[in-house]
Amino acid sequence: GDVAFQRKAIKIFDERRAGSDVIMVSHSIDMIKQYCTKAGVLNGGKLTMYDTIDEANENYLRAIS
Repeated sequence: GDVAFQRKAIKIFDERRAGSDVIMVSHSIDMIKQYCTKAGVLNGGKLTMYDTIDEANENYLRAIS
């Protein structure tokens, strides 16, 4: 998306996650590392892993290679 939309979306996300649990869906490991403490990996519509961001990212990269 365009830069203005991304900034607006991040502002809203920051406001909503203050004091709440939020589920973020993204392929951007940088965004996940910035905003999350845990990560899940979906494969075939099923949750196949829920762990630290680094472990989940390694699992995801193995799955797509």
